[in-house]
Amino acid sequence: MTVAHSEVQPSVDALRPWPGLDAFNEDQSRYFFGREAETEELFRRVRHEPVTLLFGRSGLGKTSLLQAGLFPQLRAARFLPVIVRLDFAQGAPGLVAQVKAILERAFRDHRVDATPIAAEESLWEWLHRADGGVFDREGRSLVPALVFDQFEEIFTLGLERDENRTGIQIFLTELADLIENRPPDAVRRLLADEPEAIERYLLDRDDYRVVIALREDYLASLESLRARAPSLGRNRYRLRRMNGREALDAILNPAPRLIAPDLAGEIIRFIGRLDPDDAFGRASEDSAAEYEIEPALLSLVCSELNERRLAGGLRTITSELLAENRDTIIESFYERSLADQPAAVRKLVEDELLSESGFRESMSIERASRVLLEANVSPAALDQLIRRRLLRIEERLDLARIEIIHDVLVPVIRRSRETRHVREAERQSAERARALNRERRRRLWAYALAGAATLFAVAMVVMAFALKTEIRELQRSESENQRMKMTCGDKPSAAPLITPDGAPSQLQQPQSR
Repeated sequence: MTVAHSEVQPSVDALRPWPGLDAFNEDQSRYFFGREAETEELFRRVRHEPVTLLFGRSGLGKTSLLQAGLFPQLRAARFLPVIVRLDFAQGAPGLVAQVKAILERAFRDHRVDATPIAAEESLWEWLHRADGGVFDREGRSLVPALVFDQFEEIFTLGLERDENRTGIQIFLTELADLIENRPPDAVRRLLADEPEAIERYLLDRDDYRVVIALREDYLASLESLRARAPSLGRNRYRLRRMNGREALDAILNPAPRLIAPDLAGEIIRFIGRLDPDDAFGRASEDSAAEYEIEPALLSLVCSELNERRLAGGLRTITSELLAENRDTIIESFYERSLADQPAAVRKLVEDELLSESGFRESMSIERASRVLLEANVSPAALDQLIRRRLLRIEERLDLARIEIIHDVLVPVIRRSRETRHVREAERQSAERARALNRERRRRLWAYALAGAATLFAVAMVVMAFALKTEIRELQRSESENQRMKMTCGDKPSAAPLITPDGAPSQLQQPQSR
């Protein structure tokens, strides 16, 4: 199976300190810069609150913040962070079983001693067992932190299949019990029937954490869970774009001396935008610090520039390298994003999300989905392009609308559209020419068949006339022979008789008396 470029985890090291559009993982935290303030705030919330909701727009680096920012701090504070990404593919295990398997794998990978999780045991039961716990190699207790990343996939991938709905509801019920620290119905029934069973559980135990991270545009979809777990809305943290100072840290700190500060500012001005909340106009186009930057796009540009530096054998990334490649960097990213998509997806991006005059347009998700469905393409393609950071969702007047992620993509998309329109026009012209040739050939065949039919008809008429003439001649000849016979004599001569010995004999007439 071919794996899309954006789904491949590249190596991140001193030679390649930026992962492009991929997320930083925990092992790459030494190269993760620019989000120190956000990391500290998120860590404070998770440390002191049982449930944390992290949300933000696509492309702001939520997964990187969790893995490379939050996780190292949690481990230092004696937490055991476990990232959970649920699988909704056909034939995948149930969601609760997946969480248990992910936990057990984390115990093995980090050499943690934990109470085994029984197959029939709920997550709440396991976490509240009086004889249970999670301990490090020195026997010290650890606080498990279940981090559900890309939680919006429950709505984008899970609920789109009817066969997943029952399992998702079972999982959400268990998750709500964890969030509210509420004994499941089965435990409450057990305690009602067997009061002594209460000794099996520590009902007030809260030494675990739940973190849910999802795209901002799916907050409304989360309301169904909040109805069952009101605590989910109390501790919410919204991740925003990087500011210019944070972006400078993300460029300069992973690999000192690889990019000069002046060039780093030039990169920020290339891909950033002035702070739209600066109502007093304090922001200056010359000051990179006043810009807002999409972290994913920043990482992409730095990664692509670095690859070209390596290919050219250069020691540093230069201004000339940026000037020579600023267009091709975006173009290669755009083409990779659409490489495995049907033609209708490219057509949607180029014809519907870019105006005729070349400005970014937006359209409702419902309309975009209808456009793809009419072309027999699954609307899930939109979510793929959002994950690849080509598109994003904006809330406008409480309506979710989809748009191209950044103006820096517009020239590349416009050129691609023009090229595609030329190819389509050439294809249509060639098809019309082929259709005209087919029509000409059809007419020639029709004329030839009509001519042959006419000749055949004429030949048949001629043959019929000749046959009729011949019949008349035969009839006339026969009539003439008959007339001739009648006029040659009234009595026919008697023919001689031949005797048995061969001599002619004359019949004697009988004599009259």
